[in-house]
Amino acid sequence: MKSNDITKYITSFIIIIIIILIFSQGSCSNPVEPVNNNDTVKAEVSNGILPLKVGYYWKYKNYNLREDSSIAGEGIDDEYKITKYSKITLGDTNYVVFHSIYGYLDSTGYIFDSDEWYLKNFHDGLYLMGGNYEADSIYAKLIWYKYPVKKGESWQSPHLVYNLIQNKYLIEDTVSYTCIDTSAIFNTPLGNFKCVVYYHRWVDNEGDAMSIWDIYDYYSYNMGLVGELTYEPDPTTQKDIPLYKKVLTQTNVNN
Repeated sequence: MKSNDITKYITSFIIIIIIILIFSQGSCSNPVEPVNNNDTVKAEVSNGILPLKVGYYWKYKNYNLREDSSIAGEGIDDEYKITKYSKITLGDTNYVVFHSIYGYLDSTGYIFDSDEWYLKNFHDGLYLMGGNYEADSIYAKLIWYKYPVKKGESWQSPHLVYNLIQNKYLIEDTVSYTCIDTSAIFNTPLGNFKCVVYYHRWVDNEGDAMSIWDIYDYYSYNMGLVGELTYEPDPTTQKDIPLYKKVLTQTNVNN
């Protein structure tokens, strides 16, 4: 698989991972986002490991790495942004959710996917609240990144994808996330950030050969994703071989 394809695949996976329809969970409160809100919510920030506000964006530079972790070349730049908010209902509870979209840079500018994904911060972390794509949509309430979180803490996240053949969402499996650090430093052109590091392993069984990637997401509180490192475990030694690096280069968060 080409590096550009893998970069898009991984980032798309990060966006669409763990959306499942769960109506029976108890409600969690977030004083930043009252249910009976009005248009002033557009100017409010939902604070968390990923801050949410209409108009926020994050742009990233992606690199291909050599085995010594040095940069071998550049991949495709990409961007996430929050476009709007809406109210959804799960069971008997109403929630305010923020819509996020993903785009990548080509010769004509950023090309954004048509699918939207709904996000919300609760007292225990960032949740995926559903999404909308082509002929299907879904509302959900499932944790993505726990916060606050302790080093060594793990949790399971169902992996749901949109099936292009059946034009609907289908659950494939679950992904295990682990917090491996709570004070790691990640260097970017915007400065050095103290980060929580979330690890998960992604296994791709499609195609002629199985691919396995170990992915480390670096999140800084109230800034969001500032970096990501992707490795491929050597099948013989199980030593991680560096593959890709994502670095935050532009954002309007906190501006």
